Parts: sequence; C-alpha cells; structure tokens
Amino acid sequence: MAPFRIFRGRKAAEDRGEEITLLHGWTGAELPPINRMIKNFERKYGISVRSEELSWESLRVEISARIDRDPPDVFPREIGPELSELVEGGKLSDISDVWRENKFYDAFPDWVVEKCIVGKAAVAVPIKVYTFAVWYLVKTFKRYGVEPPESWDEFLDVCQRIKKRGIFPIVASSWGNSLWLNHLLLGVGGPNFYQELMEGKLSWTDSRVLDAYELLSDLTAEFFLSHPFTYDFGAEWGKMNSGSAAMMLQGDWVNGMWQNQYGFTPGLDYDFFLLPSVNPAMRITMVVGGNVWVTPKLASHPKSAKKFMAYAGSVEAHEIMARSGMGILARKELPEAAYDDVLVRLRRELFSRRTAFGVSVFLPPEVMSAEERARREILLNPRIGREGMREALKEVDMSFERYFK
Repeated sequence: MAPFRIFRGRKAAEDRGEEITLLHGWTGAELPPINRMIKNFERKYGISVRSEELSWESLRVEISARIDRDPPDVFPREIGPELSELVEGGKLSDISDVWRENKFYDAFPDWVVEKCIVGKAAVAVPIKVYTFAVWYLVKTFKRYGVEPPESWDEFLDVCQRIKKRGIFPIVASSWGNSLWLNHLLLGVGGPNFYQELMEGKLSWTDSRVLDAYELLSDLTAEFFLSHPFTYDFGAEWGKMNSGSAAMMLQGDWVNGMWQNQYGFTPGLDYDFFLLPSVNPAMRITMVVGGNVWVTPKLASHPKSAKKFMAYAGSVEAHEIMARSGMGILARKELPEAAYDDVLVRLRRELFSRRTAFGVSVFLPPEVMSAEERARREILLNPRIGREGMREALKEVDMSFERYFK
C-alpha cells in the first residue's frame, strides 16, 4: 500500500486533535479536483486529511478487507449494488442529521437522492453524477473528413469512412464494451423495455435483447480496435490519444482528464456527440450513474468525518471540483460558469433528457457476472448465431431467478 499523504493544514489540526483518513479512487489526471477540494476543507476546518488514492478495483478490495476491522473514516462508493451491499450489511453510519442540517434533500437530482436514502436514513452524500458520450479528437475527425453523426445510419457511415482511411473507428476497454451494450439496449427497445429487463421482468432471450447483442457483435468485429476484451480504460484512452482509433464511448470524466494531463482545450482539441438510437423512433436516453461519499459505523473519527461529509456536499466543494475538471457534479444549482463549454452542453443534455441507470447500477453482482460471461461468449465467438446467443443468455435469466428466490 502506498504511504498516506498529509496535506497542508496538519499542524493546526494536530493541535486540535482532529483528523480523518480518506481513501478514494481518483488517480492520475483525475486527482487534481479532489485534492483541491480536500485542501480547502483542511484550511476551512483545521482538520487534517490523511488521504490515499488507489485504483477503483484496488479500492474495492481494500474496503472489503478493512470494513470490519480498520476502515477509513470516509471513502466513495458507486450508487447501486456497491452501496446497497454495505447498507444491507449494516456497515454505514446514519448521516440523516448531516442531510437535515445542510438541506441536502432538495440539492441533488431525485434519482441520486433516492439511492442515498434507505428507509428513513441517509447513508451517503453525492459527489458527482456521470453520463456517457462518444468522444473524439477534433483533429482526427478533420483529418478523415467526417462530422459528428445525428442518426444511426450516419454513425455507421462515419465508421465506414474512417475505416477505409486506415484506422479503427472505435476503441473500447473491457468495461467499455458493456457501455456499448447499455446504449444499444436502450436504442433498440427504449427506456421502458430497458427498465423491465433490468428488473428481471423480461427475459434476456427476448428478441430485442438478441438484436442488441447481435449489433454489438457486428460492431466489435467490424470497427473495434483489437478484440473487445483487450484493454483497460487507461490503455483505451492511450490508443485514442495516439491516433490508433477515432472514437470511444466513455464517461464525462475524460473531459477533465484531457485538460489536466494534456492541456487540451474543450471543443477545440476534443469534443463529443451522443450515440444515436438504433431505432429512429426512440429518443436518446442518457445512461447515468453517480459517486457518493460514505462513512462507516466503525470510523475512528466519526464527528470529523461528518464535518467532511457536510462540506463535501456543499455548493462550495462542488464548485471547486467542477472548475477543476471533475466532470458533472451532483449539486443542481451550480452555475454553468463552473463548467467549460463542452460540459455545459453535455450537462444540458443530461438534465433535459430521460435518464436510465447503467447496467452496473441496476444489476446485482451475480447477475452482472452472468451477463459478462454471456457477453464474452458472444463477442469472442463471431459464428455463434442468434440461437447460440439465446443459449448463452439463458444463464442471465437463471441468475435472476436465483437472486429473487
């Protein structure tokens, strides 16, 4: 484990005996916004923050190992199964007093608030909401003479034209290909179909589900760089920046990463478009998720942790992170001036369109695992056919049946 890093303001905090330990998953080019917010908290409250950043996967393992013996005072979770598992296990502190005193109930989008409230208890403070778009480098699109598409047919035409010029149109990480599936399911069947599918009310062998997997299989075979399980996110982003591929479907966080790591100008060096719906009759639905801060019941410094939670949910903290390139922050009333031009446009899309939680927010872990196994079987076997897809996806239905028993 990397050593803890102590931020400025420690002496005053030690004099008062106040500190917290904090683990989080924002590393590399994603780190500056969190650091700036933490430093401002230390200056304002005189509380020392012993902060350590890990990769998200390492963070999950670390929290699982420490939650019952020596947990950090504060750490982030994804809304969805990650948060629900801790709540159901009785691992998190009730911070309803923080919500009441800081009037948080009306400060965040309803779909985020509902994930932070369990029964009558608030257990988490929203950090950011996120959504997804197709990102591209402006110079790449100019080089190949293409424009952002507005329909599915136009999107396929852009892919064909780029491929004919000698590079791959799309790069996706192992996780990234699940994002494509997510958007294809919504584009094929629409949000009502998608909601019922995620809740286990429709079979994963439904013809619309097969259509989405068939489309994904065709896209990966025809347009993806390498096969769809080669890269992690870092490698995916690297291939994009090296010009090996022209587009990637990814979260809004890449906006700040380009600025912090490369000094790119939003809208001038890179930009985005929303992936068009496969079915032209379907309006685009924004796929969403969110990050939240939590504090465990076994926190060593519960009072100081609550002070951090209160500050971390404030307009001030969210504006610091927004202006530093964190992405779309959860506070609704942040002024558009806190965001660059690219995020202003993406945020407007997010708050003006229908939203749907991503697959990773909806599905319990055992169902997620079954879906990933089926997706691997389908995408790595281009001759599988629809009947083979149907057989592979029966396991997802069975995992739902086991989960709901």
